[in-house]
Amino acid sequence: MPVLELKSTETCLWGAQDGSDATLGNLTVSMPGNDENILSMEKFEGMLTSAECNAQGMTPGFEDDSSFAYAQRVWDWVNGAENHTFLMVAGKGDCRNNPYRIPDLVHSIEYNEERNIARLDAMKGGWKDLAHSYELHVGSVPMSSDLG
Repeated sequence: MPVLELKSTETCLWGAQDGSDATLGNLTVSMPGNDENILSMEKFEGMLTSAECNAQGMTPGFEDDSSFAYAQRVWDWVNGAENHTFLMVAGKGDCRNNPYRIPDLVHSIEYNEERNIARLDAMKGGWKDLAHSYELHVGSVPMSSDLG
């Protein structure tokens, strides 16, 4: 279940068509410190039955005991020290109505083992506030109408 592992870098890709061109974006966020990590919900959304988001953080509900137990073992790192955090990135629609990817800086987690739910206590903020090390590349390519 490597999709549940905390990482030191995460890449988000975007693409859209604008008339005869396609615009492409690549955002790579780095969390290089020993006390920080990053994880994208888009990588494991198929393992979830629900994902609630509010001003205090996120509450993902897992489909089965094994994926929940694995996430608990890996993510509990954040509870190991006061300065441990990880950036959880919710993809478009992962929190029901968010129209784009949103980051939350998780600083502690509580687990409901009976219901396979993790409550991620997190600080809300924008990308500029929470992602301190990143590379952003944006470009465009012409769309060909002749695919043959």
